[in-house]
Amino acid sequence: REKNNANRVRELFKNDCRVKIPMVYDELSTKRVLTMELIESAVQPTNHEAMRKLGISTHRVVQGLCDIFGKMIFHDGFFHADLHPGNILIQPLRDYAGTLSDFSHDPVWGKDFRIVLLDHGLYHEIKDDMRVKLAELWTSLIPFNKQKLIEIGEKLGINEHHDKLPLLISRKYWKSTIDCGKPMNISVLDILNLIGKLPQDMTLMIKT
Repeated sequence: REKNNANRVRELFKNDCRVKIPMVYDELSTKRVLTMELIESAVQPTNHEAMRKLGISTHRVVQGLCDIFGKMIFHDGFFHADLHPGNILIQPLRDYAGTLSDFSHDPVWGKDFRIVLLDHGLYHEIKDDMRVKLAELWTSLIPFNKQKLIEIGEKLGINEHHDKLPLLISRKYWKSTIDCGKPMNISVLDILNLIGKLPQDMTLMIKT
């Protein structure tokens, strides 16, 4: 399954040299061992000091990750559902810039690094109707639109908990904008009740 997922997502990003999915070597793999391409000179995204020395902006790395997972979730409907720093590498491209397409005009990425995705064992597919609902949820939060948030809460079947959705996604409670930032009385049980009622697509997307 992991090999198939890796091959599928590599195909999805085949025209984007900013994203790297390591190749799988079938002749060196077995049912228990998956042998993949070695990624050299890469650092983890949490190693800010190493990226600073390499001249790589952490802000642009974050923007790049948003681009990748925005495409996976909202465009392709097939996304890596086990995202954490151990499954991401940042590979400097200074030595390879001459062999890659020139995308230095891109204000987010530039041409000094690419993002490598590892561990393709856990992926999730989202149906078209759910992708639309997730997109509507994001557009109700950025910029914030209370009425739209209520409507999408009803579509997701969690209308009684809609006001807590921003807390899960943006770590902000929508009422705080109305109550001048006063602390809200939200319990852990409230959040657990909300998570328990969310569609699986949404819980995995929030986790990602």
